[in-house]
Amino acid sequence: MPIESHETQYRPLFRCWPRGDALTVSFAPGGLDLVVRLPLAFVSSSADPTHAFVERIAQVLVDESGSLRRKSAPDEVLEPRAAPSADDYIFVPDVPCAFAESRGPQGKRRTQAAPLTTDGESSVGASSHSRREMPLHQVVRPPIYAALTGSPFLFEASAGLLLNPMLHKAYDDYEWSLYCKDNEYHFVAFNGQLSSVKEHHGKVLTTVDMRDEDPPDPVLCAWHFEQAVMRSVRAYSVRMAINAQ
Repeated sequence: MPIESHETQYRPLFRCWPRGDALTVSFAPGGLDLVVRLPLAFVSSSADPTHAFVERIAQVLVDESGSLRRKSAPDEVLEPRAAPSADDYIFVPDVPCAFAESRGPQGKRRTQAAPLTTDGESSVGASSHSRREMPLHQVVRPPIYAALTGSPFLFEASAGLLLNPMLHKAYDDYEWSLYCKDNEYHFVAFNGQLSSVKEHHGKVLTTVDMRDEDPPDPVLCAWHFEQAVMRSVRAYSVRMAINAQ
């Protein structure tokens, strides 16, 4: 859709991964002029290379629930576990309605996520201390944390991660995220130009792999994943300006 002048634009996902085949997702019925492009390599090398994963990404971008279909066969239900192809897809509402774009992305420490200003490894801030682990809180804004968890206490072990400085900064910047599915944590690299991030794309962690008895809270992981999708896949903010409704 036309981007409001007061909203922030971001570098889209398909420009952060090597050139190659891609799939597109548009939204029906008409009224929402939004078409997103996903590199096929991004999907196929993920830990969940399925229609269900693409559908989840599309769902993040709009408020109303819907389902993924091939544009050439919108009435045909897709097999969720099947692998998508370099094709044109469409996201259709589960009940007749017009889609509205979801609000976001929200920044962890400011109103909206900061734009990507640099390319390559330098944006992660590589250093000689990259092996030292640092604690990270997935959501540090108390109102958001309380709304998601029902608790005002920010320092539960399950609210954070322990990461090296490079991954810490990249997580803060929504360059990667954790996608939770079936009690697994899938590493998703949204910036494929960062080798320190891309090398982990598609890796799967389970609670057995966690040091602490309290693994990362899936609700908080989902919130972070959604902000990363809005920032990287849609590549612009919606209703995040101070005076936006």
